Amino acid sequence: MTPEHPALAPVRGGPPPAEERRALLIGGRASVLRRLAAALRQNGIGAEITTEVRDVPAEELRPYGAVAFDPAVTEGDRAAVREAFARAGVDAVFVDGPTPVVPVLAARMEQALDRTPAHRRPLTSLAADGHAVTVEVGAACHVELTVHRLDRLHRTRTRVLLDAPLEAGRHSAALDGKEARGRSFAVARGGGNVLVTAVR
Repeated sequence: MTPEHPALAPVRGGPPPAEERRALLIGGRASVLRRLAAALRQNGIGAEITTEVRDVPAEELRPYGAVAFDPAVTEGDRAAVREAFARAGVDAVFVDGPTPVVPVLAARMEQALDRTPAHRRPLTSLAADGHAVTVEVGAACHVELTVHRLDRLHRTRTRVLLDAPLEAGRHSAALDGKEARGRSFAVARGGGNVLVTAVR
């Protein structure tokens, strides 16, 4: 067995199961990435943190289905990471959006790691505008709809809009004025499916 590259030291919390979904978190701001890793582990996703992957052997990159970048990682470094995964033949999803909201980043990673065929997913779409968040349910399931907002002091405000069993069809939940005007994100969870969108 090839020794693990020191750059990919696992986040503490015990060894991940062999078939566990795994994510690689890249960046220098350890506090943000550790909070993200903890959130992922709570949802059954293994996570490792590193500052770069240029010298990591290909076989050590292959378990990762998703990669998240700290917002401070430069475009040049992001391109180098993508190139390293391409050389390793890994079809990973790269999550490099600007949001610093940990629950939203964790949900985006979960969405990226979902390999369920689209026609079998219970949640088919999620949209949010200045008035409401709308989720399309393809098969009846329990749905939790949450909005996360960054306030002017960059604190995260979270509100559960809906938490109930829903039948197939379109369902909406209203936003308040602050959520509609601020930097907000909606997350829908149902039947093991996760969708994320920005409030526009």
